[in-house]
Amino acid sequence: MYVLTAATRPGVTLLGNDYLLRYDAAGRLLGTHKLHPTLVLIRRPATTPAVQTTAHIHPTDASPFITPTDICTLLLYRSQFPGASHVVLSKKYASIFSFADARLTIISRREFERMQPR
Repeated sequence: MYVLTAATRPGVTLLGNDYLLRYDAAGRLLGTHKLHPTLVLIRRPATTPAVQTTAHIHPTDASPFITPTDICTLLLYRSQFPGASHVVLSKKYASIFSFADARLTIISRREFERMQPR
């Protein structure tokens, strides 16, 4: 079972503070695993220049890829995210989620950095 944290204020989306709970067939809790070591707050700006992409970083003690809870949050609250995509960066990978078609692309971080304007 995945446990997510949700905001109670409009225009605010939370990523992180999420857990994976594992149970056996009898329903006994086998263990818990914290998926993100921190909580990331993303606010939808009221009046700012157009935002193309939002992002957060997975440190070395988190998943090297976007997590199922990240994807769930992005799908649930996509109308609150500014921009067309969200990027999750880890030491070796970039997970790029497109809101328009719910497409996930995973590339090396090196390749991602080469794509960025200088």
